[in-house]
Amino acid sequence: MTQANLLELAKQGDDAAIVSVMNYVLQDRNITAQAALKGNCLLVLLKAVQVPDQKLSVTIVRKLMTHLRVPSITSVQIYGKQVGQPAPSWMEVIDLRDELEPLKPKIGFFRVLPQWWAKLLLLLALIPLGAVGV
Repeated sequence: MTQANLLELAKQGDDAAIVSVMNYVLQDRNITAQAALKGNCLLVLLKAVQVPDQKLSVTIVRKLMTHLRVPSITSVQIYGKQVGQPAPSWMEVIDLRDELEPLKPKIGFFRVLPQWWAKLLLLLALIPLGAVGV
């Protein structure tokens, strides 16, 4: 399977593809991921010889999930665990709903300027008419 196919499956919400992409991203940090879907929530367990750094791990997972923009996943529960320990050392929940909102189109100043000028000219034309009518 090519990397493009794997990424496309991950974007469609395939949890095995998501975990493969996640493991690819985390391999340089010697962290392995396991994941499972539970409703609209992706449960992610990150394991390493040393407890994975919470802030860095959450940032990486958030960026990845924001990039994938899987519509069916609205939150991610991330657990960080040291290999060999029975329980996770930390847990954090990411709410993706705000990040999954459709991207608002960026309107440049020069695209808005003609609309602004048209409204200003209309207003300036109506002021004298309003004064005459009074």
